Amino acid sequence: MISYKNECKDLLKRKAKIYIVDFDGDKFCVFTRTVVGIFGDKNGRDSYWGVKFNEPMPNNCTGAIYSNIHLDKADAEVESK
Repeated sequence: MISYKNECKDLLKRKAKIYIVDFDGDKFCVFTRTVVGIFGDKNGRDSYWGVKFNEPMPNNCTGAIYSNIHLDKADAEVESK
């Protein structure tokens, strides 16, 4: 089973900006990153795909599995408040 390979390729093709929600102890943090690559991860018979982003997260993570991406916004600036 290959999960989300085509979706990841599409995000890379569009250089999409993605929103990643991370739980940091007692609070949720939302980060925006630009997709710059894709990767695959194999677990038994299943393959899961994810994206690499332009700058690491505070915990030095440089990618996310597709199912952990909550929203994407292609070719647009993201406004943070």
